[in-house]
Amino acid sequence: MKPPARPAATTATRPLPLEGIRILDLSWVMAGPVATAMLADLGAEVIKVEAIQVLDRWRGAATLGSSGVGLWEQSPNFNTLNRNKLGITLNLADPWGAAIFRQLLQTCDILAENYTPRVMQNFGLDYAKLTEIKPDLIMLSMPGFGLTGPWKDFVSFAFPTEEMAGIVQLTGYRDGPPEIMGHGSCDALAGLNGAVALLLALEQRRRTGRGQHIDLSQMEACTSLIGEVVLDYGMNGRVRERRGNRHPSMAPHGVYRCSGGDQWVAIAVRSDAEWERFGQVLGAPAWVGEERFK
Repeated sequence: MKPPARPAATTATRPLPLEGIRILDLSWVMAGPVATAMLADLGAEVIKVEAIQVLDRWRGAATLGSSGVGLWEQSPNFNTLNRNKLGITLNLADPWGAAIFRQLLQTCDILAENYTPRVMQNFGLDYAKLTEIKPDLIMLSMPGFGLTGPWKDFVSFAFPTEEMAGIVQLTGYRDGPPEIMGHGSCDALAGLNGAVALLLALEQRRRTGRGQHIDLSQMEACTSLIGEVVLDYGMNGRVRERRGNRHPSMAPHGVYRCSGGDQWVAIAVRSDAEWERFGQVLGAPAWVGEERFK
């Protein structure tokens, strides 16, 4: 089989930054597809590889559950994160599918995957083997807990990753339980880190001609959000507590109940000058000037 030729740029104006870059995308669900979607938006040709034996789990996310042909094409979650991508189905456990994959890899610049480490090894597609096919390959691996260490084979996704990263311990009210940030926040953050890492790897390859294997722990990508908390514990032994809407250097800072039913106001005062103006809005009560508020 002859490797497919790269399509010519069709942009009528200035070419997009990554036109001419081809990515073989084995990633699924959210974290990996976020990274490759960003590069697709920048002009890279992204080929998403799936197996009909195990569909991307997001093909069933947020669908209405209506009967009919093509339900797997109706997920807004899947379609959003796989915009601007081509698709192919290959069973990498089958010799024929694996042979097509290896041939296609010869024409690609980047391979992205977010499995646990054992998956690519079981396919016989670890980085050492892949560079025999494509010596300057850039490979992005995004397991939940990295490629090494005692947790490397644990399967993880957005919420467990967020919890193990330490973020949930800090999120919530002082007298309440830990709270998650929202829907898949750490998946999105890991994907953003993956996109930036790939851009840096492409720049290094442009300068040196060498590829690289990026080991991106999704948990560590999330822990980067709370670097000052980790340092405070490591250097000072202090454990940061949950503080709800309060802030370490702004006061008042929060969402406060107003008169009426379910009426609220958000207030954030960042400086002495803002405190003075805040007092004016309140009608300049005497307590605004008290020493304890300076």
